[in-house]
Amino acid sequence: MIEIAFLVGAFSALIALPFVPGVVEYVRPRDASALDVVQDNTKEPRHFGMSLRAGLEPFLAQVHEVPTFMDIKLRRNEKLEVHDELQILKKTRVSSLLVARDRLEVGADANLSEGYCMGDAVVQDGVRLRGLAVDGTLRLGEHCKVDRWVDAEGAVEIAPNSDLGVSVSSGQSLGVSSGCTFQRLWGLPVIATAESLAPEPPSAFAGASAADSLVWSRYLLSLPPRSTLNSSLVVHGDLFVGAGSIIEGDVKSHGRIVLHDGVRVSGNVIARKSLTVGAGCIVEGHLFAERDIVLGPRSAVGRSDAYKTVYTSRRIRLFDEAHVFGWIVAEAGGHVG
Repeated sequence: MIEIAFLVGAFSALIALPFVPGVVEYVRPRDASALDVVQDNTKEPRHFGMSLRAGLEPFLAQVHEVPTFMDIKLRRNEKLEVHDELQILKKTRVSSLLVARDRLEVGADANLSEGYCMGDAVVQDGVRLRGLAVDGTLRLGEHCKVDRWVDAEGAVEIAPNSDLGVSVSSGQSLGVSSGCTFQRLWGLPVIATAESLAPEPPSAFAGASAADSLVWSRYLLSLPPRSTLNSSLVVHGDLFVGAGSIIEGDVKSHGRIVLHDGVRVSGNVIARKSLTVGAGCIVEGHLFAERDIVLGPRSAVGRSDAYKTVYTSRRIRLFDEAHVFGWIVAEAGGHVG
C-alpha cells in the first residue's frame, strides 16, 4: 500500500513539475520588464470588404448593361444583381447579392444578404444586413443589425442603438453613436459621437485614488497629479496615475490601471486586469487589457500617422468623443455611451 501511494505521489509530482514556475510567478510576480509588442504583426482590418470587391471584379467586368442578373460562385453559389442607382423599399427582403454602380438607398426595416455599392450609401432605420462594402460614404440608421461586417472607403456615420456585428471598418473616419454595440472597429479615427450619449459617470475616473502624494505599497502604486516620469513603468499591483501626469515610456501592471484625466503616455499601456482611461487622456501606443477597458470622454489612442490597437478579451466602453486611430477589438463585445 505504501509503495502504491509513493508511486502515485511521484507520478503526480512529475505531472505538476512543469507548472511550478507559472504558479510561482502568479503568486509572486517578478516580471519587471515591459511587454514586447511586435509592431509589424498586422492584420488587414478591412479584409471583408476588400475580399468581396476582389471576388466580384471578374464578374462585373462582364457586365455591359444594367440591370444584369447572373448566377456566380464565390464562397458559395450566389444570384448576382447589378444595377446603376438602386433603391430598396422599406420592409423588403432581398436574398440576392446586390451591386449598385452608383448610389444605394435601403429603406427602413428592410432585410439584405450582402451588397456592394460603388457610390454613397444610405441605410435607414431598422435594417438588417449580412455584409456591405461601400466605395463612397455610408450612413447607417438607428436600430440596425449587422450580422457580420460593413466596410467603406469613405467616412461612416452610425446612428444610435445599432448592433454592429463582427466588424465595421472605414478608410476614413468612423463615427459611432450612443447605444451601439460592436466587436471590432477600424477607422482613421474611430470617434464615439456625442449624440444622445449617457451622462458621464464621475465615479468612473474620479475617486479611485484620492492621494495627492506618492502612495507605494506591495499592491498599489499611486502617482500624484502632474507627475512626470521619463522611463517605462512596471507595477506588480494596481496602478493609479494622477491627473495631468506625463509618462515617457510604456506602462505595465499586473493588476488594474486607472489613468486619471489628462494623463499622457508616449508608449503602450498593458493591464492584467481592467484599464480605465480618463477624460482627455492621450496614449500614443497600444492599449491591452485582460479585463474591461473604458475610454473616457475626449481621450485619444494613437495618431493619424501611427495606427494603434485597443484590445481586450472582455468588453470595451467608449464615451463621448473618444478617438482611436486604428483597431478597437472587444472579444466579448463593446458599447458606446
